[in-house]
Amino acid sequence: MLKSEDILVEARGKDLGWRRIKGSVVPFSSALGVGQYFSNLIRKRINQQKPSNIIFCGEAGISKSYSAISFARFLDRKFSIKNVAMTYPEFMKLMINLKQGEIIVLDEPEYIAGHREWYKSQNQALVATMRSGRFKVHPVFLPVINKRLLDKVVRENLLQFMVNMTDRGEADVYKLMPSPFQDKTYNKFVCKLKIEMLDVSKCQRTWCYDCEDLDECQLLRGLYEKKRQRVQEERYKQDLDKSQQEEQRRITFEQWLDLAFEHIDDFYYETSSGKEKISAEKIQILLGCSATMAQRLRQTLKTMSREEVELLIEKYQERR
Repeated sequence: MLKSEDILVEARGKDLGWRRIKGSVVPFSSALGVGQYFSNLIRKRINQQKPSNIIFCGEAGISKSYSAISFARFLDRKFSIKNVAMTYPEFMKLMINLKQGEIIVLDEPEYIAGHREWYKSQNQALVATMRSGRFKVHPVFLPVINKRLLDKVVRENLLQFMVNMTDRGEADVYKLMPSPFQDKTYNKFVCKLKIEMLDVSKCQRTWCYDCEDLDECQLLRGLYEKKRQRVQEERYKQDLDKSQQEEQRRITFEQWLDLAFEHIDDFYYETSSGKEKISAEKIQILLGCSATMAQRLRQTLKTMSREEVELLIEKYQERR
């Protein structure tokens, strides 16, 4: 229980107050959370231009991303949704454009720094950027289920702290210390951490997904969920296209062309000038092929006259 005599300076709006906890004076704000030993430590490292890359790990649904964003906003009152990167280009732009000391939350980093894709030039560039990030002093917070999902160089050499979420808003903090003599990393317990859930003082909802006001919501939590939804939908589309491309490797171009003859009349549309053209979008939708294959089929059909197409259709039907 917080006693009135423990409050040294009241928190006002977004300005932090100060309170005494077990003899130590720490920053405090009921809106942003409680700054304990760990927040002081990170602020000190930032001021000393030391790297402060932190991984927030824990089981799915334990609010790792919310905690990382909430803690980042507590450390930096100017932190906004613009500081949350969900793609590689976003991350690079933030590293270049943000002022010195501003925090970046790299959400779901396993998509761009995954251990199974270490060989990609994008991943190698990300590792190089994090290595040199100390020169611009941009602490990077990475929410991920398990640090082993990250590239080995990142998880063993470029992370300074691990915040292990034990429950929503509660965590154990460890200092990650790579051994200079062996291929291993030591974990040293630092402290326990309590993080106020993101915007809980402004919205009592557990989830944003069923909120009727999400489209208009301007809370950081709502902005994050909308951004994440957009990025995730784009990833689903990319994954679908990849799976279709994998499937198409088993189907020859000639077989796709045969399938196209079954829907040939549906591919054509008439322009305002009366010319007949073939739609690659219709090919992709009707055949279920990738955009690349649809363009290739369109180019092939485009070079044929209507008579040639009709002749090939007859031959196709005879083969059947």
